[in-house]
Amino acid sequence: MAGAAVLLTGSLVYAVLLEALRRRDRGYPSTHPGDSTWWFGYARDAVNGAGTLVFAGGFALLGFSAPEALFLAALFMLYAYGLDYALGRVLATRPAPLVLWVVLAASVGALVVLRQPIAQGLHAVVALLF
Repeated sequence: MAGAAVLLTGSLVYAVLLEALRRRDRGYPSTHPGDSTWWFGYARDAVNGAGTLVFAGGFALLGFSAPEALFLAALFMLYAYGLDYALGRVLATRPAPLVLWVVLAASVGALVVLRQPIAQGLHAVVALLF
């Protein structure tokens, strides 16, 4: 349960931080580099890195080994970032962070319920590759 709580809380904070960054992106929708502030890319990288670390902690608390937890965390962060982009920029959903968090919360529920098959699949892939 602690792992699920960390993933849910981390998902909420991640969604709110991505929304805050989106609001600060003065260059959007322009693609001209001069329209963005110098720190914007670094801030987005920091949010994604911190999200990955928090998600890795959640997956570790769910019983995954450190490499598995980090791998799953990176996948979950990319999934969440892609959803945020789709909801916030492409579909312009309002309120995007709330919708994102609801989708991520459902995803966390599915991950918790399916953690055994996921672990077995990871072990099978590792055995196949190495």
